[in-house]
Amino acid sequence: MSELKAKTIRGLQWATLSQIVRQVWQVALSAIMARLLCPADYGLFGMALVFVGFAGIFSTLGFSAVLVQRKDLSARHIDAAFALQLSLGLVLTLLVLGTAPLIAQFFHEPQLTTLVRALAFLFALTPFQSVPGQLLAREMQFRSIAIRDITAGIVSGLIALAMALTGCGVWSLVAQALSNALLSALLVWRLIPRAPRPVFDRAALREMWGFSGNYLGSTVVNYWARNVDSMLIGKMLGKLDVGIYSRAYSLMLLPLSQVTGVVAQVMFPALSQIQDDHAKVRRVYLKAMRMLAFFTFPMMAGLMVTADPFIRVLCGPQWLAAIPIFKILCVVGLLQSIGATGGWIFTSQGRTDLMFRWTIAYTLVSIVCFAAGLQWGLLGLATAYAGLNILIWYPEWKLVGGIIKLSVWEITANLLPVFFVTVLMAVLLMACDSVWFVQWAAIWRLLVLTVIGAGLYLGGVILVRAEALHDWLELLPQTAPLRWYANWVRPSRRGKS
Repeated sequence: MSELKAKTIRGLQWATLSQIVRQVWQVALSAIMARLLCPADYGLFGMALVFVGFAGIFSTLGFSAVLVQRKDLSARHIDAAFALQLSLGLVLTLLVLGTAPLIAQFFHEPQLTTLVRALAFLFALTPFQSVPGQLLAREMQFRSIAIRDITAGIVSGLIALAMALTGCGVWSLVAQALSNALLSALLVWRLIPRAPRPVFDRAALREMWGFSGNYLGSTVVNYWARNVDSMLIGKMLGKLDVGIYSRAYSLMLLPLSQVTGVVAQVMFPALSQIQDDHAKVRRVYLKAMRMLAFFTFPMMAGLMVTADPFIRVLCGPQWLAAIPIFKILCVVGLLQSIGATGGWIFTSQGRTDLMFRWTIAYTLVSIVCFAAGLQWGLLGLATAYAGLNILIWYPEWKLVGGIIKLSVWEITANLLPVFFVTVLMAVLLMACDSVWFVQWAAIWRLLVLTVIGAGLYLGGVILVRAEALHDWLELLPQTAPLRWYANWVRPSRRGKS
């Protein structure tokens, strides 16, 4: 087994463990917090994050990603990036403190002034977690990253829960964001062998700017593509609708981001290390896509079918208005779970110029779709979002695949076995629900449908000998049953590393 493959497998194992622990914790925390806070609290927090999150993009100027991708990285590149990010953090903190009243005025919500000013201090913490974290990712030290993420996530969640229980409302969400950033910075700083120093080096920054400039531009434009929906809702409909939509969207992202995060944080550095060998990049990329779809496709389809009991159990009756929005957004999540992998190719291949141009085109179309869909309220906007993601499938993969000479059909065919089993599972699960379980109590309905859905899906992927299942089983200790299954699925690979 090659050293890169061994590192990738270990990275996936640690990233998987980290995501499982954090997902279980986040689901439990989210269920409790949804009962302690009201939709308006989440709406206010969502409004504050629209502009604070946008400003946060400029806190690194794209220099974090280049620390992973660049082949000839030296200490002067690291120190220069750290010095620049420290300066930007201070400038952005002061800028957001001063413009907070304008953000509150835009949304006609005076309370946003103090919320935004509190969140402004996130920028001062960014350099202390960004640069060290990217250096750990570059070296594929995912054990250290897992320790940081799990610890910071649990402790910050407990702080938020304690504040919510004492009636702090939306401020419990603010405290969670700030404490998570602070703890992440403190932990990651202690995990790196050499602390970066704030030493400006214009030559080093110029050497990295070609990649970073386009990456920054793409990130800025993509941010608005993903947040213009919430901004339009807040401006045209109000904080209650923002709360409902953002809750539905965050619930869709909660499990999805955990799975995509496992693969994404490992694949970017792994693909960067083999960026010049396109044949190997194609093999690794297709395998990573299969592994991702193996979980995200059935997860999104299952959540769409069980949306009613899922939201009733997780959030309570005050969030029932989010159910139809959530169902449609699950289609978005299924498509975006694969669409997000295009960024691995753009960045690992150093083609952030193409990524920037694609993101501009996607954003312009998004704004038109969202504005048109919003005429029919939240359901119209969510439907437009799903339609947009279906429309861009071919052009997106034509562009991404062209970089590494991979056709749209090869990408699509790679996902078809898992997609076919997912659709079959969803249809059978809907039939079971409508005939036997629709009148059951929400908790039992959700549990039974989850077990049945998992059984149908696993049975299906075993019967069709889905290669994605074999890919994931490679991460487990090779017992006799697993070796037998691997040989049954792909006997031609026997003896290969």
